[in-house]
Amino acid sequence: MGRTAMVDDGGTTRTGGSSLTGSDLTDILSMAMDEMTDAVAVVDDRGDIVWVNQAWIAFGRDNGVGDDVDWVGWNYFAAACEPMTGDDEGATEIFEMLRDILDGARDEGCADYPCHAPDQQRWFQVVMSALDNRLGRFVTIAHGDVTDRHLAEERALQLAFSDPLTGVANRRHFDDFLDEQWRRAARFDQPIAVITVDVDNFKAMNDDHGHDVGDRVLGDLARSLESVCRRPSDLAARIGGDEFSAVLGGVDIDTAVMLARRVRAHLSARRSKRGAPAMTISIGVASARPHHGSSSVELVKAADEALMVAKRDGRDRIGRADVTASSDVDAWVSPLVESVPTSGAGGSGARVG
Repeated sequence: MGRTAMVDDGGTTRTGGSSLTGSDLTDILSMAMDEMTDAVAVVDDRGDIVWVNQAWIAFGRDNGVGDDVDWVGWNYFAAACEPMTGDDEGATEIFEMLRDILDGARDEGCADYPCHAPDQQRWFQVVMSALDNRLGRFVTIAHGDVTDRHLAEERALQLAFSDPLTGVANRRHFDDFLDEQWRRAARFDQPIAVITVDVDNFKAMNDDHGHDVGDRVLGDLARSLESVCRRPSDLAARIGGDEFSAVLGGVDIDTAVMLARRVRAHLSARRSKRGAPAMTISIGVASARPHHGSSSVELVKAADEALMVAKRDGRDRIGRADVTASSDVDAWVSPLVESVPTSGAGGSGARVG
């Protein structure tokens, strides 16, 4: 249990069996604050800095402020907000938080902000608390490094939205991304396409060659699908099992079919160096121009229908569907299914292994 400090009538602080003068206590508190790893400052009601600890001075030095700088008298708004964040939005949040505390609208606040170095990503947290005494309102401001927490959160988020086997997006991420791009396409009156890919006879291949071989096939297919997803409006994803899909923003049906051919060619080139039984893929391609009241579910359904047509007509093909042409799902799927087999796409065929 900690000791209780008491002040006698002479202004001496007593802690247990010892007595401390006000000056002694000030020195001890200052030493304690200097031992803290957080950079701490105290500002007055104008935002002028009246005290800083050693960690604050060290932080300034590490970010280009010299050792001989006396922070006392600097205005926090001008000296710290924008330079420490390097981010307009973060600086504005910190500025407004301190302003609210100084104005009495709140007594405390907390916010995270980026403060990246040229060779390192960093995040800090600022915590502010009001101090009221006979001289007016002061505010303690503490900046602490929370980079490890942010990186851990980013890793957890990546795991939540990516497929652990192949590294591409998972079904959850795919659905969210497609809905976002669908709304964007509707807002700007642009087309959007989905490519759905399935490995032909994947179960038999797994049974014949083992799951390790099957996993390598899925990894290669993921890389090939990623090869055509190069823009912020594109995303490659593993939907489940051996089924993959890609969202392609701003892409019409003809361009989508061309990109599907590139996926096949990329996979063939990637796999041709390995001597193993041949494998093929079937692809369903669909494109739409979203309108008010329409849903991205329609586009996914059309791509699935196109994939089924490709499989029905012998596999190793590309089926295509133009959702723009009709509101009837049956009419979306083009009767003209690509008949060029994978092995005719510029190589001897993708191979297992």
